[in-house]
Amino acid sequence: MQLVTINFKKANQLSTLLTVVSFLLSIVIKILLCGEMKYGLGWWDILIAILCVVMGYLIHELVHATAFMIVGVRYKNVKFGYDIKKMIIFCSASQPITKSRYKFVLIAPVVILGLIPYILSIIFLNYPYLFFSSLMIGASAGDLTMLSKLSKLKGDFMILDHPTEPAFYIVEEVDG
Repeated sequence: MQLVTINFKKANQLSTLLTVVSFLLSIVIKILLCGEMKYGLGWWDILIAILCVVMGYLIHELVHATAFMIVGVRYKNVKFGYDIKKMIIFCSASQPITKSRYKFVLIAPVVILGLIPYILSIIFLNYPYLFFSSLMIGASAGDLTMLSKLSKLKGDFMILDHPTEPAFYIVEEVDG
């Protein structure tokens, strides 16, 4: 088995960059479409925003779990966990899956919680949803970094998700 890891510090930097860029882009889009930028924030808005972000991170991991099961991982092989020191929650699977199926698992949260809501919020001019979807795009930086590493690896093989880290194992080659 070969372990493939990501640089956690670089993934966090990418997360910040993705969040800031997508949020700034959303502001520019709002100004271009509406001609102005008006939005007052009260303490209640901030509290709701924090709650939505926390729920978004939890839902992000539930999307991974659902994607694992869609590609054939048994429910009993899907686990959730957290690392207080790194301030992360995670979902992992203890059952190997193909490279293409693992790509699906990695990309599902950014598409479902980030890109689709981002596009819909632009269409419907929903600024709070633009902010939320920007955060969810940023929250997918680790997944996108892993997807990038996985895509650079040639061949078809089975992947085993690391149980506690943003990493995976190349388990075996798939016979074609």
